[in-house]
Amino acid sequence: MIRIFYYDSATEEGIESSEAREMTLENALQTFYSLSEEQGSFIGFKIDDKIIQFDWNDDDLWMVDIPDPQKRGSFQKECDYEQCVEIIKSAIEKPNWQTPDDFGFISW
Repeated sequence: MIRIFYYDSATEEGIESSEAREMTLENALQTFYSLSEEQGSFIGFKIDDKIIQFDWNDDDLWMVDIPDPQKRGSFQKECDYEQCVEIIKSAIEKPNWQTPDDFGFISW
């Protein structure tokens, strides 16, 4: 099951994380594709027990954040648009998806 939350800073529209909506992979990707590339725009996916968040950073660059409450921190990596799409597809399509090895860990 995929549930998404997001905020589009250009349109000031979104879905609160507490109100995350269930969507298909196609709808989730469409929401990501249509999200404004402006400071403050983000999208997050709740997939089973994982949360993956994408924060627009700069031209074609997004900060990908995967919180790990048990370790009291997040795995992070700056990714381009295409890398983000691949992460989204992989996380949704593969039931045992794991955080990629090239992500760094940041303690809270």
